[in-house]
Amino acid sequence: MDKAMALGATKHRGPLVLSPERVIAQFVDPFGNVFGIDGT
Repeated sequence: MDKAMALGATKHRGPLVLSPERVIAQFVDPFGNVFGIDGT
């Protein structure tokens, strides 16, 4: 999350804890594209 935001993305949703092993978050990049990351 920190790297995405350092590169100009803004938070859209999350982070959402789906389970103890899965956390997701969505961002909007400087061009308006929404993308997500899936991590632990």
